[in-house]
Amino acid sequence: LAFDAHDAELLRAEHLAHLAAQDWPLLRVALQPSVQWLTLQHNSLELWRALKHEQAFPGSHALEHAETCLIWREQLVTRYRSLDPAQAQALQAMACEGLNFAELCDSLQELGEQAPVQAARWLHQWLSDGLLVKAT
Repeated sequence: LAFDAHDAELLRAEHLAHLAAQDWPLLRVALQPSVQWLTLQHNSLELWRALKHEQAFPGSHALEHAETCLIWREQLVTRYRSLDPAQAQALQAMACEGLNFAELCDSLQELGEQAPVQAARWLHQWLSDGLLVKAT
């Protein structure tokens, strides 16, 4: 599904560099069409990485906590990476549920004054990975 998804114009950090300070709180994004979410109950990524790097087979087992894996296409290459639960929840909230940047920061209130910093770090990572497009 990730490989066969249609192309879309990705949102890049350069686009946001021109965003006026007063527009940041209202920033909304969406996932680009090739992004697929997987919730893994077993150590599938660990198995895949061992195979890819020709390492010893770690054995299959159930995970204590489910793992979120994103899969997407960058040009003609399929990419993947896991997300820690907090980042997965933040990406889901902003890119799928429609929270704007200010609302994302508010949702991270347990981080206190660091909430906007963490939100900006995640946003930068998502842009660097090529996961986002402008919300419509």
